[in-house]
Amino acid sequence: MTKDDIYCEGDVWLINFPVTKVDIARRVPLHPALIEEGLLEFHAQAPTGYLFCGDVAQKSGATRTQQEQRASELSEWIREQVTLDASLSPNHGWRHTFVSRADAAGISKRASNAITGHNTKKDASDGYYAPTPQELRQVIERYPRYDLDLQVEALTPSEAEAARGENATDCPSEGSDAS
Repeated sequence: MTKDDIYCEGDVWLINFPVTKVDIARRVPLHPALIEEGLLEFHAQAPTGYLFCGDVAQKSGATRTQQEQRASELSEWIREQVTLDASLSPNHGWRHTFVSRADAAGISKRASNAITGHNTKKDASDGYYAPTPQELRQVIERYPRYDLDLQVEALTPSEAEAARGENATDCPSEGSDAS
């Protein structure tokens, strides 16, 4: 994921997934919990390029890309922090967990599929569903937060809000620089 993959459209912050398993790009609104955790501040301070791995030349003889290495490290961290389906890789397990939790929260299968990228026209009517960013934001806001007891010291949401100021998560006004 690059810095350019997080952007604001209208009044909605989105993550763009340009490369997917089924070659259908999708964009997903940021969940409020990610904003509260400081993703937008991290994004604002990050240099151009990849967000979670450096833009340095690949080591000679390396068998995995930097992105694959970072994904592997993230998988290890997730296994230490969260209980997911053990038969799945943690990064893919998030989709299974998301779908189950979305269903329990009353989020429609169509809306859930639009977020997870499973909306691949299994019948003709699937092609008609094209929610706006604002509609998807309303959906993602209904998605339950994860109760993570992470092994790091973190600010409470109210402390994070005070630390970043009142308008730090507002989308930039039209014509201003979004990064």
